Amino acid sequence: NAALGGAVVMFGFSNTMSAFGPLPLDLGFYGAPGCSAYVSTDATTFRFSGQPLIPIVATLPNDPALAGIRYYMQALTIDPTANALGSVMSDALALCTGVY
Repeated sequence: NAALGGAVVMFGFSNTMSAFGPLPLDLGFYGAPGCSAYVSTDATTFRFSGQPLIPIVATLPNDPALAGIRYYMQALTIDPTANALGSVMSDALALCTGVY
């Protein structure tokens, strides 16, 4: 199971443009046919897990100025047997911060 190895989790503020060009970006050129990047890579983190699910915890300050910020998240899961890149992409999430 690929998720048992780890994943690079990407956070971005755009789902239309990245440092690599317009999104979605077809990763077939990089050795991952059928995979696409949907998120700009403004921040990344690596997570390792011995479980099929990898929890991600993010803490934001309790500041009303942060309400309504839209951001996106996607994971590149390590799977050496999947393709030449040795990884596959997850679906992407669109998220929005809120105030309770």
